Amino acid sequence: MFRFLPYVMRSILRNKVRTTLTVLGLTVAVGIYCFLTSIETSMETTIDRAAQSSLLVVTQKDQW
Repeated sequence: MFRFLPYVMRSILRNKVRTTLTVLGLTVAVGIYCFLTSIETSMETTIDRAAQSSLLVVTQKDQW
């Protein structure tokens, strides 16, 4: 695996714009994933807390 390291490094350093855009794209993708996962977790927590404090009363139809 390490025998390809010089080739990889040469390729990375040869085209710096492509490397920068690739790293930037990966950073944005991971950031968006973390952001959306945290929103989902927060929504689930909020819904669970709201459901615990709610009271649902079920009655028979035409009981009154």
